[in-house]
Amino acid sequence: MNMYSTKFKMLPSTGVLLSRLSIIGLCMLLVSFPEHAIAGTIRHDVSDSSYTVLATAYDSVGKLNIGAGMASGVLIHENWVLTAAIPLSSAPLGTTVEFIIGGLSYSMDSLFTPVYGDGFDLALLKLATPATGVNPALLYTGAGELGSLGTAVGYGFTGTGLTGATNHTTVKRAGTNMIDEIDGSGIMWADFDRPSFPGESSLGSATPTSLEYLFANGDIGGGLFIEEGGKTYLAGIHSVIDYHDGFNDSDYGDKMGSTKVSLYVEDFINPFIDDPSSSSVPEPTTMLLLGTGLLGLAGARRRFKR
Repeated sequence: MNMYSTKFKMLPSTGVLLSRLSIIGLCMLLVSFPEHAIAGTIRHDVSDSSYTVLATAYDSVGKLNIGAGMASGVLIHENWVLTAAIPLSSAPLGTTVEFIIGGLSYSMDSLFTPVYGDGFDLALLKLATPATGVNPALLYTGAGELGSLGTAVGYGFTGTGLTGATNHTTVKRAGTNMIDEIDGSGIMWADFDRPSFPGESSLGSATPTSLEYLFANGDIGGGLFIEEGGKTYLAGIHSVIDYHDGFNDSDYGDKMGSTKVSLYVEDFINPFIDDPSSSSVPEPTTMLLLGTGLLGLAGARRRFKR
């Protein structure tokens, strides 16, 4: 059962769909959220160029400028971007949002986000004009995420597993990690394995991949992709980092969690792409529609220790 008590009202003059939230839901929205940028930390013994070259294969991942902040997003339709709700929820009303992809900038028309008490971190952005020259990502609808090799792609801070995320850049990076665990709320977890130090691994195999990677501040909203049947699918949206040592730096031993996209395709993503004006979507999905140029409420979570 959804923990939010929600009623919708459409304001004809502004196109803003307002929602009356329960006290519990409102308290969650007052949580202090992390800085929005994350590109990812890399192995200390592998060249950064290997990660930036891999990123060129994922042209559906773009950069979101949210006022003075930054996040990532994935084009899933010529008019639609799938991203995380966290960076949008902490932006003041009236904040300007632009999506940059394929060398072009697109303004936002509308924002749609479901409201969940735990385990969700997704938002849909409708672009004011269709994106051109970029192939949208294919959405994964299967059940084979666990144990798959995931490729995480996004923008933001970077560094190595030894230093943590120390450098803010606007360069897109991509790296790999095994999807070691999926928790009960639909978050897919992977840890940052350190070469030759198995004691710093807490999930799955302690052997790192050749391009082992953990997303960091700035990469929130970026994509986690998997391969199946010779095709590349968007399986997750970067959502949360578990800092095992209490330091917000995405170093070795930390864990990253991505919202499982397949759980939301039928009840959230496809209905709004097919009919954005609809406010009646089957339970358990509940929506907030925020009109042109307006940002505000969204459910989210942040985890430091697990």
